[in-house]
Amino acid sequence: MKHAHTWLLVAALLALLAPSALLAEDGSGFSSSVEVGAAGMSVDDEVNKVNEYSSIRDDDGVNPFFRAKLNGSHGGTHLDLEAERWDDDVMNFDLDVDASRIFRFDASYQEFRHWLSHDQLDYMRATMKTDGQTSAGPPESANPAIYSEDLVPGQDFFIIHKELEAEGEVVIPDLPNVTLKTGYRQEEREGIEQVFGMSHCSACHIEGSSKKIDETTKDITIGATGKFGMLTVDYEYLTRDFDDDSADTSRDYLLAAKPVDGLPTADFASARLLYDQQNGEIPYSSTPDSEKDSHTLKARYDLSKGSTISAGYIHANIESNKQDEVGRTLQDNQLSTDYDSYNLRASTRLGSWRLTGYGRYEEIEADDNSIFFTYANGTDVPATAERTEFESEEAREITTVGGNAVYRLNSKTSLRLGYEYEDIDRDYDEAIDTETHTLKASVRFRPSNRLNGRASYTYQNIDDQFQNPHGNKGPIDESFVWPADTPPKRWYEPYYYALREAEATNLPEDVHEVKASTTWTPSASYSVTVYARYRHEENDLNFNTYEKDVISPGVNVWWAPVNDLNLTMAYNFDKQKTENQMCVGWYHG
Repeated sequence: MKHAHTWLLVAALLALLAPSALLAEDGSGFSSSVEVGAAGMSVDDEVNKVNEYSSIRDDDGVNPFFRAKLNGSHGGTHLDLEAERWDDDVMNFDLDVDASRIFRFDASYQEFRHWLSHDQLDYMRATMKTDGQTSAGPPESANPAIYSEDLVPGQDFFIIHKELEAEGEVVIPDLPNVTLKTGYRQEEREGIEQVFGMSHCSACHIEGSSKKIDETTKDITIGATGKFGMLTVDYEYLTRDFDDDSADTSRDYLLAAKPVDGLPTADFASARLLYDQQNGEIPYSSTPDSEKDSHTLKARYDLSKGSTISAGYIHANIESNKQDEVGRTLQDNQLSTDYDSYNLRASTRLGSWRLTGYGRYEEIEADDNSIFFTYANGTDVPATAERTEFESEEAREITTVGGNAVYRLNSKTSLRLGYEYEDIDRDYDEAIDTETHTLKASVRFRPSNRLNGRASYTYQNIDDQFQNPHGNKGPIDESFVWPADTPPKRWYEPYYYALREAEATNLPEDVHEVKASTTWTPSASYSVTVYARYRHEENDLNFNTYEKDVISPGVNVWWAPVNDLNLTMAYNFDKQKTENQMCVGWYHG
């Protein structure tokens, strides 16, 4: 965001220049505070994931920070201003103005750096041994099966996020029940990301490179809220533009040839590949520009005795432009997606119980498309074209129903129970429908005015999680007998390879999560909060076993020795352990 600070200053000035009629001289007063501190971090082993949102990039380090606040009132206008800065890439600004509740203005700006991991690709190199070869070797050796190369080994990858957001509300004196509102949001992503390209026969040759990122998203919203007795109605229209000004990443692909198999280059290329080195540099890893328009309508009716009924409807349309590529021509370059959502929620009190039930239905409709594949041609082999029709993998119907109940055991303890069912019905023929059951239970307690706590347990069962039915390969069956007088390589893909196919997914089948926290406040100027979180995920799909454990305890101490000085100290510990079986596709012949 090249001019974010300027825009924020202008917004703040406009907010302060509200009509003078709103600034009646009935008293004023302002207060301010300044906070200076430092945050330290100690890191063991790999720093990337631990420090991915920190300005500290050393294994150990301390980073200073500055925070200032200003708040007060003048007449009927109230002002809150807060600024926080860690370094040139980490800062926050917030401005809130309320003029007699007739005019409200909120503006904020935040900026932070997200460090990304660098995949060295050093775990993907493999090759089949040939007679006389003692070990797997570089790509120059005979029969390379999988070869990967990191073209930018020493480069750091990061994204700087910048977001400016402003919202305003106005109440027209002649229509006191109606509030008009508008908003603006601009987000920018700038930095360098790692990108990957595959060549030759799909995953046989993988290269990692870098790409400069320059993306901008702009949102404009307008709407109104009306209150008519017990009925409240809210409407909002949003228009969004996404522009990708990132530099195109391109590469020279390998020359298509298979002398090991006895096939001439021309035959091999025309039969299997869309392009190769003969086509020159070809761009890849591009993101299409897109536009979105959405309408949101919400209504809430307040019944007697704390009962409410609310309903909502959302319609959104997204259009994106996808460019043709070498060897690939789209039947329609403009892709359109429509989203509709209907939801209903009801809440009431029944004795000591607070009961809530809800339901939501979502439908996503996306265009199917056809791609014309033009296979590369050799010297004496003409190009061949094939038309393939693809169903949208976005199209689906999602049904969600659930409810929760809160029971007040006594004045110091309350219990919450909840259940949710979600069904995802995908239109894509090869996709699997997914059902998810979620159970929640939590308890809040306050044994004394100085001590309070909360504990919760969540269980999820995901039936037929979104998965690739051919994404994993099982172990080799030694009992398999190759057909007589047929080279094994000719039978491997259509027969033996298919026998080893198994399901793969990055989603768990069962999830258990426990959270607990307690806060001790011995005095008005001192408090200690201790918390912990444990999460366990697992699934067992064919040959793929997956387990993940996350442990995250921490402590927070707050102390105000004097009225104008607050001190906060926090410590967090995160440990994540994942066990997963992986299989790398092996092509030879």
